[in-house]
Amino acid sequence: MSVELLKAATSTGTGDSVTSVHPEQEDKSFQVVVTGGPTQVTVDIEGSINGGVSYDQLLRHDVTADGNLFHMNGKPVTSIRANLITLTGGTSPTVTLKMGS
Repeated sequence: MSVELLKAATSTGTGDSVTSVHPEQEDKSFQVVVTGGPTQVTVDIEGSINGGVSYDQLLRHDVTADGNLFHMNGKPVTSIRANLITLTGGTSPTVTLKMGS
């Protein structure tokens, strides 16, 4: 099962927060889908252990290609979200980020 943390985002900023169904499950995989040919895309994965009151960066990933897959291990959290840090270049670029666990 996968969930979208960013849904065709067209500008930088955070996506919706997702409550972890199994917070004890530390390993998660992410896939980035881009359209519009952006030249630079950077995504932070942020987590919370206090019910989504405050978030900290768990992982930063520079996207190198459409469909880029990356993983995070050993970081159990109760809430997780994506933060699109950089989106430059291209023609009307969009970023979708899916998480599977």
